[in-house]
This record gives sequence, structure tokens and C-alpha cells, in this order.
Amino acid sequence: MAHNLTLNPRRLGLLLKKEVLFENKKLLIGLGGTFVLLTLIIFSSYIDGGNNGHKFFVHDFYYKFILIGGGLLYTSTIFNELNNKLERASYLSIPASHLEKFTSKWIQTFIGFPIVFTLLYLVFSYIIYFVSTSFSESHIMPLEIFSSSNSGYRNWVWVSIKSYLAAQSLFLLAAIAFRKFEFFKLFIVLFGLLIGFSFFAAIVFRIVFADFFSGAFMANETINIMPHESFEEFIEGPFSTLLNIIVSFGLPIFFWFVGYLKLTEKEA
Repeated sequence: MAHNLTLNPRRLGLLLKKEVLFENKKLLIGLGGTFVLLTLIIFSSYIDGGNNGHKFFVHDFYYKFILIGGGLLYTSTIFNELNNKLERASYLSIPASHLEKFTSKWIQTFIGFPIVFTLLYLVFSYIIYFVSTSFSESHIMPLEIFSSSNSGYRNWVWVSIKSYLAAQSLFLLAAIAFRKFEFFKLFIVLFGLLIGFSFFAAIVFRIVFADFFSGAFMANETINIMPHESFEEFIEGPFSTLLNIIVSFGLPIFFWFVGYLKLTEKEA
């Protein structure tokens, strides 16, 4: 048990080197294909005679969509070795502890992917910018990381990174818990839980606040059900802050812990 909790920097570094250099070819091919397709979409949509002199801020949406969607898909498949008997046997025989194997995957998905993708997309956006200004009067502005010169639009880079990091832990757990189609299985499970929780919450609300209803779920119009100002301040203040802390820190730590335990079960 103690051996499985060891974290040797040298072994971890060798494991990371092996996985990054030899097991991420599909990721590189996918990113390359995505950038090629995105180039065609951008130029076909925004470079034409009717858009001369215009400035287009298109990268916020594409960056956010690919970072979150692609990143979570990549995270959900990071433990693909466990889905194949031969690869599973080879992976389990690697001279590394459970914690080192889990940490290696965590570093690749939580730290490596958002940093590498953001840098690649930044370079890509500047290439698009220089090409667009060279062959057209239209300006497709590059991705802006630290500020936004487009007044009226917020900078979505850090919001997107924060959203991805908050969800990464859940998809990392799914990569360990499910066998094949992890990404879609997780969405099915989440959808089922959402439906079940919605029904449960509706029933509990109906029972607890029975006086506010005149029928099964018909509101009693004779009762004022507007929330008090102090309640609104509580929801927008302390409750919102607490919820943000739970989503950003509490749940990810919990899912990482459960994911590590599931990995130890897989290797038992």
C-alpha cells in the first residue's frame, strides 16, 4: 500500500516523457485537422468583398468551444490503456506506483493540454490575422488573452480555462470508471441524474412549501412568493461565493480522490 502512494519525481518524469512522446499521436492529428478545418471555416465565412475594412473577433467562440469540448474529450480517453487487454497488461506492468500513474495523466490533462492548446491557438490566430490583412482589407483579430480591445465583449479565454479545469476532474474519473465511449456515457449518466434530481427537488419543494400551491403544482395567487431583499443579497453574495468555491475546488478534489481509488481497484 505504501509503495502505491509513493511519488518519485524521476519515475514520474520518465512516465510523462513516455506517454507524451509516444501516446499522444491521435491528439496531435486531431488538433492538426481541427486547425485546418477552422482555417477553411474562418476564411470562407469572413473574407469576401462585402466585409472590406471590418474587424472580426471570432476566436473567442472557437477557442472556447475547442478547449472545453476537445479538452474534455481528450481527458475522457486518457486511460484508454485500460480498455484493451494487451495494453492493460502492459500498462499495469509499468514500474510506477498508482499515484505516479494517476499524477502523470492529471498533469497531461489539467496542466499540459490547456497550456499547449492555448499557445498553439494563439500562434494560429496570429497567422490568420497576418494572412487576412495581407490578402484582404478585412481584419480577423487574433486571440486576446490578457485583455479585450473589442468593447462590448468580455474576454473568454480565462473563463474558458476555468470552466475546463472545473470539469476536468469529472471526465478524468469517467476515463477510469467506464470502458469505451467514456465521453458519451458520462453525458448519459449526468442527464439521468439531472432528470432524477429535478423530479426529487420538485416533489420536496411541493411538500415543504405546500401553502404556496392551490393544486398539484399550481401557484396560489393569493400569497406573495417574492423573495425578501435579504434573501436575494444572501444568494448573490455568500451563497454564490460558497457555490463557486465548491465547484472550483471542492468537487474537483473529491473527483480526483475517487478517480485515484478507482484506479487502484483497476490495478488490484
